[in-house]
Amino acid sequence: MLLLKPEAHQLVVFAVDGLTTASSTARYMPRTHVMADKGLYASFMRTTHDTARSDVAWVPSFYASSTSEFGCDNNGCNILPRMLDEMPNWLDILETDHGYSVTVFSQNKPMMDNLLDRNAMGFKPMEEAMKDEILGYTLPATDNNLVLVHFSGLDRMGEVSAYDSINYKALASCTDIYIDAIARSLWEAEPNATTFVLMTNHGGHGYKHDQFEINVIQVPFMMWGRGIAADVHVNGQPLQTIQI
Repeated sequence: MLLLKPEAHQLVVFAVDGLTTASSTARYMPRTHVMADKGLYASFMRTTHDTARSDVAWVPSFYASSTSEFGCDNNGCNILPRMLDEMPNWLDILETDHGYSVTVFSQNKPMMDNLLDRNAMGFKPMEEAMKDEILGYTLPATDNNLVLVHFSGLDRMGEVSAYDSINYKALASCTDIYIDAIARSLWEAEPNATTFVLMTNHGGHGYKHDQFEINVIQVPFMMWGRGIAADVHVNGQPLQTIQI
């Protein structure tokens, strides 16, 4: 793993598709909570969803390019135009305006390639294979790196076995192990220059992305690492994605 320069910054984002609030608790994801407890942890977050195309819900909810990009905002679903036709996503801004090198690992490569208009390193929905690849990967030799790790297995498990089912919670616990291993490796590479974010796009419960239901829009959100104050907790606060 590349050792970053002291003045460098490494932003690591864990995008866990379909992670529910109930299954993101310390009971099922204890390792992630131990890490997040070192910084800011928000237990609830209101996310945005598109009405027409569920495969692009990650654009407004995670990449925060526009809260109304595909017709939804935090107050409900209305067909609203984008403010700018070519509004860049979050990764584009960090890459173009702030000099970050972006590396994307995804268990749903076609979706990420489509959303980001870039090539993601794709893996079958098996966390172990992706974890091993990330741990052995050499990051770009640049001062600022953004590492996006997209897990889609939980969402697929929720669709097959029901969200928050026994099988779903078991997979949440496995995902917790992989997040812990990846985060530890990247943190040890440069402990004073790494910031972690964990977020998701919806809470599952069998609803589609166009359902404005509390079990769908209420999702977990965590931050820890560089730039995040230690021992600061914001529990039960309804954050909006645009505030991120």
